[in-house]
Amino acid sequence: MAVDPLPSNNTPVLFTHYSFNGSGRTLQARCSGVFNFAALVSSVGDFLSALAPIMDPDWAITGADWRVDGGIVSLPVTPPTAAAAAGTSVPIVQNPLEVRFVGRGITTGRRVTVSVYGLDITVPDDYRLEVGDSASLDAALEVLNTSDSGLWTTIGGDKALWYPYYNVNYNSHWEKEART
Repeated sequence: MAVDPLPSNNTPVLFTHYSFNGSGRTLQARCSGVFNFAALVSSVGDFLSALAPIMDPDWAITGADWRVDGGIVSLPVTPPTAAAAAGTSVPIVQNPLEVRFVGRGITTGRRVTVSVYGLDITVPDDYRLEVGDSASLDAALEVLNTSDSGLWTTIGGDKALWYPYYNVNYNSHWEKEART
């Protein structure tokens, strides 16, 4: 099903910045036009808290920005709070290792992903973990699945149906950055 592309600023977005092993990343959480900002910040905190047991101990939230739908700039906001990272140290060579949650919009069918870095994960032979392979990933997926309908949406602003697996791979962009 071909779907016309939407502008990246089609929905409001909370950008949560974090660091680990001297690397910085940003987690993006989209929401629809009808949402509760406090609930969004809390849900992002819950999502990250679920992952805390497998996060590099150096993993930390460093800030957050908010962009309204149609906006061309984002403004700083108070970042979400999450449980302290409690995993095993991740070697720097693993900095490009990404765990990606994937879903589809229930109404629009648009693909949605959420990627997290700095997790103590062994890369499976098929680059995919299933529900049941990691209690922390399962708990994070539960946050995505049970969040209010206006949170963790697709770029089209519709609620996502999240797949019961996690893609684990090395992100080419961050591999290239490591070479520079």
